[in-house]
Amino acid sequence: MLGVLVFWQLMQNRAVVGGILGSSLVLMTFVVVTYAFSKCEPQDRNRMLVCLFLMCYQIVFWSLFEQTGSSLNLMTDRNINRIVFGFEIPAAAFQSVNAFFIIVLAPLFNLMWLYLANRGWEPSTPMKFALSLIQLGLGFLLLVYGASIATDSTQVALLWLVLLYLLHTTGELCISPVGLSMTTKLSVPGVVGMMMGCWFLASAAGNYVSGSIAAMTGSDTVGGEVTDPTAALAGYMEVYTTAGWYSILAGIMAIFLVPLLKHFMHGIK
Repeated sequence: MLGVLVFWQLMQNRAVVGGILGSSLVLMTFVVVTYAFSKCEPQDRNRMLVCLFLMCYQIVFWSLFEQTGSSLNLMTDRNINRIVFGFEIPAAAFQSVNAFFIIVLAPLFNLMWLYLANRGWEPSTPMKFALSLIQLGLGFLLLVYGASIATDSTQVALLWLVLLYLLHTTGELCISPVGLSMTTKLSVPGVVGMMMGCWFLASAAGNYVSGSIAAMTGSDTVGGEVTDPTAALAGYMEVYTTAGWYSILAGIMAIFLVPLLKHFMHGIK
């Protein structure tokens, strides 16, 4: 119970949480790098460093993906036409779209990876990470495009939101389960638990940054209702345009690093 109260108090102070996360990331990096250079053989050291480097990708990924539960959810409530066959779907219901796509697509992705692996065509782990960032960016840009062609300056067609969720889910399937597997494969057996902790710490950092990005989409409200829906939509689209292009650019840069990272993985896929 005491632990719950302590963490509840921490959650009320974002600056403190940010300081703890930042300090933990620096300490994590120092410990992993020190261990890799002092305790590991060259091959294992290279793999550990690649694992640590790839964790940076997921900070970028989750910082944008987690707009789903914050700014994107508010935008859905304010600026998405949610009326289907005369019934208005609650904005909160769209939090289940990602889960639905996960359930439907996860088995298909598993079959796809097996099919490609049997033919020697399966992308490497670094390539899958790069593809996840590109899909994430494309999802945002599709929503922006949908807003640009909307006949109503305050409402975007539901289709574009669903397409965003679809691309974000396929991106998630290229990084989340793949990353967990990657961490166990690239880590030295004695420190797999620590490296898994590092993976989830990087996820936490991405979620923290996500809050800062969501804050950029803020608009004037009175009683929880936006005073200018047109300006609110424009604010969302400005942030999502930047997020989309930055994510795609990060993915393209990651593609160029694939050969180097594969070399230092020493045969692990």
